[in-house]
Amino acid sequence: MRKNKNKNKRIRIFSRIIFWLTYIFAGFLLYTNNLLIFTFTINLLKLIYPLTIFWLQVRLNNKEKWIPVESSMSTSQLWLRIIPIILCLFTFVLVFINFLIFLINYIF
Repeated sequence: MRKNKNKNKRIRIFSRIIFWLTYIFAGFLLYTNNLLIFTFTINLLKLIYPLTIFWLQVRLNNKEKWIPVESSMSTSQLWLRIIPIILCLFTFVLVFINFLIFLINYIF
């Protein structure tokens, strides 16, 4: 039982290291203007990318809900919670798509 738990912890740590190294390198590509998709979004992505690092780290470490919405919230509270989440997910997806296109171009 102890070995299995230790192995799961190592796998989780290794996968997080790979994820963060990949995401940081994808951000490096973004800031060196190696944007291969949607060049008109480069300023928006550069603005929001650091926030996504913070947002992802908080969600992964604290195991919080990815979309913290409650039924007692007002409409304005919902929008103030949802807009940053949508922007972070949008940035996350576009940065990773750019990274994958970079890898495909680099390999082939």
